[in-house]
Amino acid sequence: MNEQIIPSFHQLNHTLSDEIYLNTGTCAPSINFVTESIIETYKKQEKLQLYPWIEAEQAFDSVRQRLADLLDVHHDQIVVTENTTQGLNMFLHGLHWRTDDEIITTNGEHVSSLAPCFSIAQRYGVKVRIIDILNKTDDEIVDEISHVVNDKTKLLLVSHITWNTGRVLPIEKLCALARAANVYSLIDGAQAVGQMNVNPVQIGCDVYAFPGHKWLLGPLGTGSLYMRGEIIQAISPINPGYYSIEGFKWDGTLKWKQSGQKFESSTRNVAPFVGLARSIVFIQEIGIHNIEKRIHILSEQLRTNLELLQGVKVNDMNSQIVHGLISCTIDKIDYHDLVEFLAKKNIFTRSITRPKGLRISVHAFNTEEELTTFISVLEKGIRKLRKHPFVQLNTDSYLLHE
Repeated sequence: MNEQIIPSFHQLNHTLSDEIYLNTGTCAPSINFVTESIIETYKKQEKLQLYPWIEAEQAFDSVRQRLADLLDVHHDQIVVTENTTQGLNMFLHGLHWRTDDEIITTNGEHVSSLAPCFSIAQRYGVKVRIIDILNKTDDEIVDEISHVVNDKTKLLLVSHITWNTGRVLPIEKLCALARAANVYSLIDGAQAVGQMNVNPVQIGCDVYAFPGHKWLLGPLGTGSLYMRGEIIQAISPINPGYYSIEGFKWDGTLKWKQSGQKFESSTRNVAPFVGLARSIVFIQEIGIHNIEKRIHILSEQLRTNLELLQGVKVNDMNSQIVHGLISCTIDKIDYHDLVEFLAKKNIFTRSITRPKGLRISVHAFNTEEELTTFISVLEKGIRKLRKHPFVQLNTDSYLLHE
């Protein structure tokens, strides 16, 4: 599938001209029809309504069903969230922790996954075990994790696709390993949903968190959490409210909803979620399998051409599956300066800190011509910046700004 099966970036955003957007892994570009659906929702809210919460509930029910259809799960297993991190925290802080419980995670996780784990550790005396996965094969990763699982292990938290190198982890094998050891499995799907077919039931995970504002091309402030049915019953909501319950008694008895709504609280801004529903419809009309194939073709082209540049090394070539998140290291380059250079040429990428490098996100709306232009400008930028003295900064202090 070499043809352009999704409109180009400039067809999706008519206000732009010659920009090349290669940073979907951070945030999707603004899509005209998504923005229009949000504005239309706000216009409807300008009119007085007798029962405004009913219309809001209907909108959330609609997006919940869209999310369920996307993942091929039941809508009762879907929690509507504002981002991936909120979903991760809902589960992590909803579990009942004991001193000496253990969490297994990796050094490929985003700080938004690590910070909740470390917070749990500080609060309850839980031990967090960090597994080094950089440049490891799938078998090596599974083997290393299997050797640290023990009777104190309560949770395995890993990314589907790592935020920094774009490594696709063997999550089906890891979830099977966790299940066999009676360990919860929590997947950070921030870089997966929207660029590949994701089915949490097939993966075998207990919980799967993801955003709407990245590969799904939705607005900021949207996301979702899939929970296996038994998990919904087993954990406690950390922010209960009107939406969480069927009813209550004055003696303090609560009748919880028997669905993902148990973890939703109260009034929220409905407009961004109307936008998310619209972006999901767009993704489904094109077909997630078509999008995945298109991204694979573009990413293979990019990886090949990056490797041809002097002093450039693509990270994590051990990944058996190629998707749209790619990072590379470049000899004697300040990555912040390089990102700034590219931005001045209307090419949008980002730098990363672990490992230090340049990250490029390729979605199906990108074109072969754009990637050719990017490689040409990148080569010029490398040559220009290498002429300046390179200073290696001390970054052994707190890691931040991921």
